[in-house]
Amino acid sequence: MKHQPAPMSFTLWLAMCMLLCGCSRNAETEECSDAIYSSGDIEVFSDSIIIGNVNYTAISPYEITNCWKSTSDTPDPHITLTSSSLMADALFNKAISTCHHSSPSVTDIYLHGALLDPQRSMEALRSMVDTDGTIHRQGFPIKADKEAWAAAAWEIYCATGSASWLKESYRIINRTLQKEHFTIKADPDGLIHGTPSYMEPPQNYFPSWMSPVDRFHTICLGTNLWHYATISVACKMARKLKLYAEREWAAAADRIRNAINDNFWIPSASMYGQYMYGNLYPVLSSSADNRANSLSVILSVATPEMGRRLMESRPTRSYGMPAVSPSINDAAAEPAPDIQVLQGIAAAHTQDEEALLEAIGPLWCMGLDERTDAGWHSLLLRGLLGIRLHPDGLSLSPFIPGKLPGEKRLCGLRFREAVLDINIHGSGNKIASFSIDSVSQERAFIDQSISAGPHRIDIVMSGNSLSDIQHTIATSAPDTPPLLKYSGTTTGTERYSTMTKMPYMMSTQTEFCPKASPTLTTLSPTPAPQ
Repeated sequence: MKHQPAPMSFTLWLAMCMLLCGCSRNAETEECSDAIYSSGDIEVFSDSIIIGNVNYTAISPYEITNCWKSTSDTPDPHITLTSSSLMADALFNKAISTCHHSSPSVTDIYLHGALLDPQRSMEALRSMVDTDGTIHRQGFPIKADKEAWAAAAWEIYCATGSASWLKESYRIINRTLQKEHFTIKADPDGLIHGTPSYMEPPQNYFPSWMSPVDRFHTICLGTNLWHYATISVACKMARKLKLYAEREWAAAADRIRNAINDNFWIPSASMYGQYMYGNLYPVLSSSADNRANSLSVILSVATPEMGRRLMESRPTRSYGMPAVSPSINDAAAEPAPDIQVLQGIAAAHTQDEEALLEAIGPLWCMGLDERTDAGWHSLLLRGLLGIRLHPDGLSLSPFIPGKLPGEKRLCGLRFREAVLDINIHGSGNKIASFSIDSVSQERAFIDQSISAGPHRIDIVMSGNSLSDIQHTIATSAPDTPPLLKYSGTTTGTERYSTMTKMPYMMSTQTEFCPKASPTLTTLSPTPAPQ
């Protein structure tokens, strides 16, 4: 008789299955991890964050171990988030409570303040206006420190529908543009001089040989994106006010948008250069201003195809997207919360799940800092929930990754005279059904005429996969920008694009058009110009 092996005990069989199939939070393979984000010594889960050997756990919506505990049962009864992720809820509550104790910046108002607290945001913008009725600019003309004022003002108008605020803010924007027209204009297509407020201190963003005058003569991507937004807002406000100036503003906005795409976009790198520098014959920097690159998507300056390519070629690091890549020094490469917020919102615009998760992970880590709100509430509202304010209402276009499943309930969101409780069921980017107070609607839109008082909004997502489109990304940000030098003569007729190595002819009217063959040499890996 053939010998039969003894049957395996159930306990041994179960142990082997657990050994072969079980998943650990330290698992190296993506398939074997339930982490929302994992890179380097960081692992982010729905209820905890591990950074090195330190574990931060959300034990309630109002407490994170080793990090933060609310001093009251509800940090802000005005608006709350309840979801299947305690960490998402706790960081949202922490952000809301923290931002209420600090003065909002112009960008904060644009991203979330206009929606969450329009009256406070309105007063904050008014405080930035000089006695002559123009926007106060402390570092003008070198620095444009209130560059998002007009965009923030438009968000407030859409949130409130205030006709008086519309007239007041349009008057301020118009006066400011008229006052600055001859001072900062750099190009007949509408590009302007000056550096954005976040490029501080200058030595982190500009070569050491640059004087204040040299920095003023730079034509920065970030400054011109916000300038485009300002002109676009002036056009929208003029339209609402039924002014003839609408056509002029619209034409000016188109010129600026085209000029940005013509002069800053680097096709071979699928990104925009951070600035053009040099007084008479500007050179395009091959480094990327990652704030501005994401902003180009949010403001719809980049075409949809350019936006997708920009997200796919984004630089990444464990602790978040760097400010500049490649950078002049380590300080310029440091990631910051607002960069991750803008990246996440841009990722939602371009429907890129990987880019969104790569923004959420580092942003949650930054949110553990008790001194800052980080901006998770901005990314949640503008990115995951896809809330957009319009003059005639509020639209929603949720983009929910599969790694953030379950119901999400945002309670107490005020819009005009209504108080909205928004319930989102499931994940994906396609809406299966949308209803207001149990009444089905054809589109995910809340009209400005919605009655005062509480309303329940229910959104059921289709559960479709967001990972069907393959994305190819740069796995790390380059560390050192190339040193540039001119070969041949510089006769005063050419300027150069550093990444594409394509010279451009410049007419006496400084109109740019592609020409000729490359004469620019890239030296690597020598340090940046000092």
